[in-house]
Amino acid sequence: MTQRYSTARKESLLRILILSSFVLLTTAAVVLIGKDTGIFAPKYKLRVHFGSDNGLRLRYGDKVQLEGVKIGYVLSAFPAQADSSEGAVAVLNLEKQFQGLIRADSTASIAGRGLIGDYVVNVSRGSINQPPVPEHGTIRGVD
Repeated sequence: MTQRYSTARKESLLRILILSSFVLLTTAAVVLIGKDTGIFAPKYKLRVHFGSDNGLRLRYGDKVQLEGVKIGYVLSAFPAQADSSEGAVAVLNLEKQFQGLIRADSTASIAGRGLIGDYVVNVSRGSINQPPVPEHGTIRGVD
């Protein structure tokens, strides 16, 4: 004797299958996109002191790169008077895996990107004989 499922039971099983597939695909997409964008990567903050007001051009979200590789983004930029000096200070949010490459003699420069006023901060690697810059440390900005 064969067991037959009712139409309502078949529809319920189909709904469960579709919902499970949707949840699985959404989870996979979030993980893959997060992995590529660095959302889940550990971060650390670094300050850049610019001798002029050029650093004030930076906005939240502007890209930060090291030798052409994106390593983070700009959190904020403000006048350096809070530090009782001239110029501007930018706070960068960087991926922790690159912390060992940014040394005490590393520098940061600002370059224009695109026609709509976006900027990118280029950080130099620095000398191997210099110590890495600690979290909340400061590097020199080049105008």
